[in-house]
Amino acid sequence: EIITRGFIYVKESEELMNELKTVVMSAAEGVLGRRSRDIGELKGAIKSGVSNYLFKTTKRSPMVIPVITKL
Repeated sequence: EIITRGFIYVKESEELMNELKTVVMSAAEGVLGRRSRDIGELKGAIKSGVSNYLFKTTKRSPMVIPVITKL
């Protein structure tokens, strides 16, 4: 789930939100594909991927806070 606060209006930016989900999944697969179980590394990869993508597409740098919930 991706939650935004004051950065974009979700209903008007559905395509951007879908792309963000793809970026998050790609970052997670990269870390987990290396068999890493380090939550810090996973959060860092997600934050970096999302931040880079958002800057490239919007020329803005919002605060990105990955929250990982263990199941």
